[in-house]
Amino acid sequence: MRGHAMRRARVRRAGRIFLLLLTLATVPAANAEQTAMDTAAGQLAGPIIHSKQRTLAILDFSGPGNKVTALGEKLADDLSVAITKSGGNLQVEDRARIKEKRSRSRDHDCS
Repeated sequence: MRGHAMRRARVRRAGRIFLLLLTLATVPAANAEQTAMDTAAGQLAGPIIHSKQRTLAILDFSGPGNKVTALGEKLADDLSVAITKSGGNLQVEDRARIKEKRSRSRDHDCS
């Protein structure tokens, strides 16, 4: 009986170590993705600031066939946040408000 309990304890410990390693492995990937987005935001913000524009609207990215996907929405959200954090006195329009205005405009056009 004692051997069985020791085996279960080892399995639990191995499981915890595996989860810890898995968690640690995903953190650098998420951080690298954010760093890439921050770099892209800085590269985009520079010319916009140089052009003396101060307000920026970021729309959803479209994928194959000009169709907006969840990935396109996520990338646009991430870019919006990254440009806001990049400094440079750029005002990034609220994406939720833009979507609401576009929806209302489409509804108005249909009626």
